[in-house]
Amino acid sequence: MQNTAHGMQTTARGTQGTARGTQTTAHGTQGTARGTQRTARGTQGTARGMQGTARGTQGTARGMQGTACGTQTTARGTQGTARGTRAQHMERRAQLMEHRPQLVECRPQLVESRTQLVEHRPQLVERRPQVVERRPQLVEHRPQLVECRPQLVERRPPLMERRPQLVEHRPQLLESRPQLLERRPDLVERRPQL
Repeated sequence: MQNTAHGMQTTARGTQGTARGTQTTAHGTQGTARGTQRTARGTQGTARGMQGTARGTQGTARGMQGTACGTQTTARGTQGTARGTRAQHMERRAQLMEHRPQLVECRPQLVESRTQLVEHRPQLVERRPQVVERRPQLVEHRPQLVECRPQLVERRPPLMERRPQLVEHRPQLLESRPQLLERRPDLVERRPQL
């Protein structure tokens, strides 16, 4: 009887395991179906992307053709502009040749204005001494510059006081200078302070 009870329990457990396996299989089947649907959608998306790429390639080709046509049109326009400019120059030259006698008649006025300019030159000569008068004034202001210089001299000592700090921060300079003097003895002759 005990064996029969154990057998019944084992059978029940097997039945439960079978039911769970059936459910797992159903879940797997559903997952497979979803994966198949997603794969189909991905395939459709890839096909659409390839179609879009093909359309973009065609659009690029059309754009390049349009650019070439625009370049040709620009070249033609440049040639037309050059021809129009030449024609305008030729017309202006013809008009200028017709107006040349009038220019010859206007030239004496230029000669008269030049003589007037020569007559005004003495006034320019009279203005020049003012420039000569300004220079002594500049020399008179120079002592003020000399008086301002001591302020520069007063600023120098703080710089000398900072020099020890520079020596502490840059000992490599002191080490590099003897090496420099060994390589450049001519510096010793020119700058004994080194």
